[in-house]
Amino acid sequence: MLETKAGKASLPVVCYAGGMLRHWLTLTTSIVAVACGSSDSSGLFGGGAPGTGGSGASGGGAGIGGSAGAGGSAGVPSGGAAGNAGGLAGQGGSAGATGGTAGAAGSGGTVAVCDSACDQAGGKCESGACVFNCSAFGSCKDTVKCPKGMACVVTCGTGACGSGVDCSQGAGCNINCNGSSACGGAIKCAGASCSVNCAFGNCNSGIECTAEKCNLTCGGSACGGKVVCKGKDCDVDCKDTSACASGVECSATESCDLDCTGFNSCGGQVLCGGKQCLVNCGSSACKSGVSSGADLTKVTCGGTNACGGQILCVGSLCTAECTGFNACTSQVCCKASTCNVSGAQQTC
Repeated sequence: MLETKAGKASLPVVCYAGGMLRHWLTLTTSIVAVACGSSDSSGLFGGGAPGTGGSGASGGGAGIGGSAGAGGSAGVPSGGAAGNAGGLAGQGGSAGATGGTAGAAGSGGTVAVCDSACDQAGGKCESGACVFNCSAFGSCKDTVKCPKGMACVVTCGTGACGSGVDCSQGAGCNINCNGSSACGGAIKCAGASCSVNCAFGNCNSGIECTAEKCNLTCGGSACGGKVVCKGKDCDVDCKDTSACASGVECSATESCDLDCTGFNSCGGQVLCGGKQCLVNCGSSACKSGVSSGADLTKVTCGGTNACGGQILCVGSLCTAECTGFNACTSQVCCKASTCNVSGAQQTC
């Protein structure tokens, strides 16, 4: 059964049936191809699931008379971390024995120990992660780059991180664009998990998340560039006014949960794939429509004038609920094996 999360949103897309002009993005074209019985080569309808990350290993025990050698980093998103050699000498005691050995690598690879590479990148090692404190006004003008294989935390204040954040080589990232006009450049992240929080008006050059688990939150007028979410599971919140203005594209293999309940949010196309796609559209949201190639799709157009563009879905099961006043003014086209459409003004 398809489950929805309270307050989750939707994806916009435009589709023209019959002999009319088809103006689609590459992924949208794949959806139409499948709907017409052709094969899909875009990856929107599935693809191999990413390998899972390894779990961290325990650190080395205390040497005789000394304190414990530094162990594997706790709480890093993926892979085991190597312990540093040598325990520190306890007060009045002799030096400890050799520290813990490296943690076993998971199928997703190892997580690098936070070391000098973090310092060279402009960060600071704290609790096993490479931390970039860009809270000062206009700081971190160049692209903030998380070192390969490390877990990173990035905090950007007013006017900071003007060239964006690149965590595409990291083991996982927590990126916070809190200050006014923060994160002016593109944001990219990968690894086991990625969390991106964009306050009002921030992150307008696009976000791309290819992590196994993506959690993306966009405040009012934030995330003006296209939001692209891949990997395994994607949770995108565009719950504030005019958030995600250029739309959302999700091709996660397991689930896409898109919340476009903010007024006038998700103004661009909403594209969805994978096993399950849940889209929730508020007032005047999803104006360019929703297209889903997921196996299971549910689109809820609950706000006034929601889902002004066409809704298109294929797969095994598609549910489209047009419950808002004057919702779904364009066609609802269900090409799935089983269709549950209610409240639509037009169907095809």
